[in-house]
Amino acid sequence: MARIRRRNLSSVLGSRSKIFNSLSGPTKHMASDVSIAAPSIVAEQVEDYELMKFVMQNDTISLVHRSVDINVDRYKLIELLESYNFRVVNTSKSTFFAVGDAQFVTVDIRNWSTTVNIVATSEQSIKFVDMLINTFEHNPCYVKYVYDSQYMEYTTLPINSSKQPLQEMYPWLDEPITSFYDRFVNSDSNILILTGVPGSGKTTFIRGLLSHTKQSAILAYNPKIIENDSFFVQWLESTDMFMILEDADNLITPRKDGNDVMSKFLNIGDGLMSFKNKKIVFSTNLPSVASIDPALTRAGRCFDVVQFDYLNREQAQRLADVVQLPLADGTQFTVSDVFSASRNEVKFAKDAKLNRGFGFV
Repeated sequence: MARIRRRNLSSVLGSRSKIFNSLSGPTKHMASDVSIAAPSIVAEQVEDYELMKFVMQNDTISLVHRSVDINVDRYKLIELLESYNFRVVNTSKSTFFAVGDAQFVTVDIRNWSTTVNIVATSEQSIKFVDMLINTFEHNPCYVKYVYDSQYMEYTTLPINSSKQPLQEMYPWLDEPITSFYDRFVNSDSNILILTGVPGSGKTTFIRGLLSHTKQSAILAYNPKIIENDSFFVQWLESTDMFMILEDADNLITPRKDGNDVMSKFLNIGDGLMSFKNKKIVFSTNLPSVASIDPALTRAGRCFDVVQFDYLNREQAQRLADVVQLPLADGTQFTVSDVFSASRNEVKFAKDAKLNRGFGFV
């Protein structure tokens, strides 16, 4: 089933993105001093105007916002909407909105994923989402990669569900991988730290976490973005459960060493604010837990600090046997070594599973 995000309608003021991000609680009345200016030629202002007009013409309390991610061609979706008598207005190459008798729909097309936002009554929105799911392929989870430090622009990439972690990749884990995932998600702790040498399977472990929980994540690598409050606000206001911070060596060092961003992580992780359904996953190559700010690893705040280690030859051979690959000479291997060391011998490996790759997509 598709991951459907639902929130009660509470506000229709502000920019287009703020309209949906601010749908948090039931609205008992509309502000009496709201005035709507005539729509300008600017596309986003036209959309804001149409949305506010739609909300004011309907019972505000009964309206909800739902969102679903699907794989669909722009023109096929427009054709579908028009067949249901929606009035479609193109606002850019990647966005458009549609107005029906009792539904307002915005569409945001970003690379591999199309996000459809629906404002309607609960019953109508459920029917509309079900129709989309039954018609098009849906994306249960994705990674929202933020690349712009000024406007927090992002692109959306799907999770490759075929590249899942194997239990043999983590022989030191004394429980099934999925059991570990479930315990983390169901815990009150917000922080998970994965540390170890490069190529030890940390990113694959994270991909498995997202795929198993069918939850999406926000991701950034630029320190200027991560230090920006807008990055955190965008995540906190979204329905994305996870924030993924890879190569986070400099982000989790002690505050006494000048790490100013640490206070934000501490407040989200059992600090002044409570966010049980928000989880931050750090991936780092730091050699020791002693290099991490001790406040971040405090019990209750941090679920676990997981050390990803080298595989000995017996462990590496067990993994190589599972993926049907020959193992190179040596006594110490990373997970990546098991897959890459045999690439020149792939013609000798029957049904070799070398398409696993690393990274999220």
